[in-house]
Amino acid sequence: MTHQAQLAPAEVLDYETLFAEYQTGLVDRLRGFGAGAQCLSLWVPDEDPATSLRNLWDAAAAAGEREITVYVGPTTAAVLDSDEVLATAARFGVATLTFGRTGWLVEVQELRAAAPMGERRAVLSRPQVAVAEATPSPATETAAETAAIPPIYVAAIARAAEHLRHEGEVQPSTERVHVHVQIENTTLSLVVDPSTHVIDRAAFANAPHPGVMETFCALLESVPILDAADHGALRLELALRDERSHRTVAGIVTVQSLAPCFRLPTALVRAALAEYRTRTDFSECVSTHDPGPGASWRAMAAPERAAKIRTALDGFAKKRGGTPGAIELIAVEIDIRLVLRIDDALLSRCGARIVLDVEQALRHTIDPRLEVVLEEIRDRNRKRRLAVVE
Repeated sequence: MTHQAQLAPAEVLDYETLFAEYQTGLVDRLRGFGAGAQCLSLWVPDEDPATSLRNLWDAAAAAGEREITVYVGPTTAAVLDSDEVLATAARFGVATLTFGRTGWLVEVQELRAAAPMGERRAVLSRPQVAVAEATPSPATETAAETAAIPPIYVAAIARAAEHLRHEGEVQPSTERVHVHVQIENTTLSLVVDPSTHVIDRAAFANAPHPGVMETFCALLESVPILDAADHGALRLELALRDERSHRTVAGIVTVQSLAPCFRLPTALVRAALAEYRTRTDFSECVSTHDPGPGASWRAMAAPERAAKIRTALDGFAKKRGGTPGAIELIAVEIDIRLVLRIDDALLSRCGARIVLDVEQALRHTIDPRLEVVLEEIRDRNRKRRLAVVE
C-alpha cells in the first residue's frame, strides 16, 4: 500500500489490491468472495481494466455511495488511456484524475447511475490534474431542475446581473499566466501571478446565469487559485444567500450538497486549476489561505468597531423580540473574535441557534471574517471552583 500512502488518505481504494483480493477469493472462499470494501459488494471485476473500473463505479453507485476515490497503480495505468478513464468516470458524477509519481488517483463525487454517452464534460489533455463533470441523466435530474435557482439566492443573483463588470475576456500579460477553460458554451478566464499563484483578474462569457458567474469572478480575484478551486463555490453560496434565510441543506455545507446552479462554477475553476498546473510547476495540494478581515474593518479604531457592532446587535435583537442591550459585546479578541453575552430571556426564546444566526448577521453587515463566541460562565460556587478533581 505504499503508493496509496504517497497519494491520498487511507480511505482511498487501491484498485490493484482489490482486483488481486477478488481473484484470490474465488479460490479460497466458498462465499462472499467479492472485494473487501463493503461498498463494492456488487462489483464484478473484468480482465479488461477499463471495463473493470466502470463496473466498480457502477457497483458503488448502486450501493448508495455519494463519492469514491480509487488509486490506479502503475501496472494498470500503463495499459489505460487517462482521458478515456476520466471520460468514463465522468458519466457517474464529477470526476477528477490526479497524476502521481507512480499512478493515478481517480475521484468521483456526486456519484450516481451512469449518464448516457456524450453528456457534458471538460477533459484536459494529460494535465497533472484533470476534471470532468457529467450532466445528470434525465432519470436523476431534469434540465428544469438543473436550471432552477432556490429562492434564497434569487435576489442577490438579480442584483449582480444588473452590473456585469466581469463579463468578457481578460487581457493576457507577459508576466502572468493566462488560463482559459470552457465547459459547453460557458468560459472562465483567469490571469494568475505565477510567483504567488494568486488570481489577479477573472472573467466569464456565455453563462446560463450571468449573476452567478459575476459574483463568482469577483470572489476569485486576489485569492490563490488552489483555494479558489477548493472553497470558491462555498464562498459563492454564502455571498448569494439571503441573510434572512437559512442554508438549503442540513449539516455541513459541501460542494456536493450545493444547489445545481453552483456546479458549473465549481467545474470551471477546477478545470482552470488543472490547466494552470500543466503550464507551471505548481503542485501544491494543501491550501493554507486565510483571507482575513476586510480593509474597512482593519481601518476602524476600537471605539468605532464597538459602536458598529452594538448598532448591529441591537438591530438583530429587536428583530428577535429583544430589547436594546439584550446582546452585549464583552470583548474583541485576536482582531476578529467577538465575545458576546446574550440575555437569558432572549436566549431562552430563540434557543442556541441564535448564536449562529447573530454571527451570520454580523458577517453580512460588517465583515465576513468575524467569529462569535459566548462569554465563559464560571461556576459561582467558589469552593467548588477551587476544588481539585482527581
